[in-house]
Amino acid sequence: MCINKTEITRYENLNKYVNKNGVVVLGSTFMHDIPMAELRQSFNIHSDIYNRSLTDLSVFEAEEIAISTIESLIPKKLVLQLGETDLEDKNHSVDEVISAIESLISK
Repeated sequence: MCINKTEITRYENLNKYVNKNGVVVLGSTFMHDIPMAELRQSFNIHSDIYNRSLTDLSVFEAEEIAISTIESLIPKKLVLQLGETDLEDKNHSVDEVISAIESLISK
């Protein structure tokens, strides 16, 4: 379980100053460390990109996290990279992780 409340609070505070309708990334540890500004510049992307990924985020807790860190941004696009933590921890089967991702994106 992702228990880093500091990361969540930091994102909630940053959200007060961002432009709405950008691209929002929600992922786990791998995505957390990707330099979004460099990607935006290198690929000439003309949208704001906000990385709201969290260290060790589980797909099974992503909905709650998404509400507090993403909903207020009103993203025009949402990029998800989830399941990594759950599969590495071996607490859930591949089918369970896929089902949780499908459930999340259907909401």
